Amino acid sequence: MISCLRVWQAQGLIEEKRRLSCYELLEQFCVCVASNVSLLQNSSKCPDECREAISSLVYAAARVSEVPELCNLRSLFAERYGKSLLLQSSMMQLVERFKAEPPSKEMKVELLQEIAREYSIKWDAKSLEQRLYGHEDRVNGESKRRGDKEDESSNSVVGGSPTSQILMRSRLA
Repeated sequence: MISCLRVWQAQGLIEEKRRLSCYELLEQFCVCVASNVSLLQNSSKCPDECREAISSLVYAAARVSEVPELCNLRSLFAERYGKSLLLQSSMMQLVERFKAEPPSKEMKVELLQEIAREYSIKWDAKSLEQRLYGHEDRVNGESKRRGDKEDESSNSVVGGSPTSQILMRSRLA
């Protein structure tokens, strides 16, 4: 149970990091558009140096409801350059980051390892991996892996386990 909570929290942290990287990309695209405003005003066609930024901002407008200004930009660009241009291309990096796929178990364990290294906490990732994959095996009807009983009982104290310390520290940071 505790391991599931830790993994779930790691998943939430990974998703937050992914969302933050999307916002950082959007900021770069906004800077690109802002630095080329005079070029955009003087040209009836979308300049090549702004095409990727504009199409990516339009793509993001439908996915980032927290930034209503993106919808305003989408309307302005559609009016000025037409909808066909805006649908032509959008940056694959941004599309990839907006995907709603949950992070893999490997990504979650890797993140927990990074946090443990950052805060100099001794932590055995193999134990968590055994429980995660062992649980998956049991769900799939396969035989239980060796060591699962020992692993489940060794971290039964919520506050004292290294992983809970890692997650608590990451929330405070």
